[in-house]
Amino acid sequence: RQSFDARTAVQRFGPWVKPTLSMTTNYNQNNGPELSADLSVRAVTNGMNLSVNWQLPFDRLAYGGTAPRTPVGRLSAADSAKLDTLRRRRSEQPLWRRIVGRLGNVSTDTRLNRNSQYSRIAGTPDLLYLVGLRSDPGFGADTTGVRTLAGNFASRSEDVSTSANTRVDLGLGAAVTARLEWGQRHSEASGSRNRSDRLRFPDFEVNYGRVPDAIRLKRFFNNPTLRTIFGRSVSTDFVNADTKTRETRSSEWRPLVGFTGDLKHGARTDLRVERRVTQSDESFLGANSVRTDRFTDVQFSLSRSYSQGQKIVLMGKETTVRQRVDLGFTATYSRTNAELERPAAGGATPPIRQKLTANDQLSANLTGAYGFSDNVTGNLALGFRQDRNLLTTITTRSLRIELRAQFTF
Repeated sequence: RQSFDARTAVQRFGPWVKPTLSMTTNYNQNNGPELSADLSVRAVTNGMNLSVNWQLPFDRLAYGGTAPRTPVGRLSAADSAKLDTLRRRRSEQPLWRRIVGRLGNVSTDTRLNRNSQYSRIAGTPDLLYLVGLRSDPGFGADTTGVRTLAGNFASRSEDVSTSANTRVDLGLGAAVTARLEWGQRHSEASGSRNRSDRLRFPDFEVNYGRVPDAIRLKRFFNNPTLRTIFGRSVSTDFVNADTKTRETRSSEWRPLVGFTGDLKHGARTDLRVERRVTQSDESFLGANSVRTDRFTDVQFSLSRSYSQGQKIVLMGKETTVRQRVDLGFTATYSRTNAELERPAAGGATPPIRQKLTANDQLSANLTGAYGFSDNVTGNLALGFRQDRNLLTTITTRSLRIELRAQFTF
């Protein structure tokens, strides 16, 4: 068994040409008696991992030098003074530098992973295989005499991927974190060759910074925050064929809108709206079928806590909290549906669309935990749930009531 590691960082060509390269290779060989009595049969594996990381500091263009870190979110007095300095430095740069500089620090990463395995061979693999730089141990070469034996299982795989990410400054403390990922994998096992391609783009997360303050949400909420995340991915499979046999496309807002904030009286509010769509395109014997699944979720929660000494009205009577009272309300609505689209018989149009599932669910829960004194504690839970099958119009409802009280004497 042997392994080799190498890493180097280029530093002499300025901030724009500073790639970091790393490589790892390995080789394993087993000549155990479980393979042959004379130890002549070998089981070998090897692998290679190569990666290149490259930083592109576009944010330096906006400041004419090393880019400082811009304050994000709510600002203190020190951060406000720092932000004024950054704005002055940025305003002194040409317009094109200020625009391009908003791209931020673009980080790229490229990787190559290669592995191979042979369970029963004879002969010594060549030097390139021994150091992990090649997947073929030297079959057919007269110098090595490597050949496969009966019962040999062979597999090889190669995975290439590249990704990039950056944080784009939108102003008002808002920023978009954007990502891109592409990859391709080749695999071969006992003569069966497969390939899969994957792409994730666009993929971004929006942090709205001080935008909630700018649209006057502070009139109703303390510390309001907004967030949006979106991702789209495509996966294509080639199963022992040169033409694609399956393609899956997925897009999701997780969430489309995400909001948190505290009402003026102290209640915590949380709202999330999520949406996901997945399409699977399968091709067998020249016929294509597309299955589409859609998911929608809306979640809302409201919570309030009262600490010791606060006043609370319970059943029309004002009571002083001796320990702690926690109240919460959550509501969730979910809807799912799936349909299958396939070509009509004889090539007729339009294609046949078949509804597979269509369901929705509504649930609401009210919870409370109280401790009016050291001797009286407990909790309360009320829940409602409704499930509907939109295809059969069958509806089921349930109601849940839980009450627990503990008295200590």
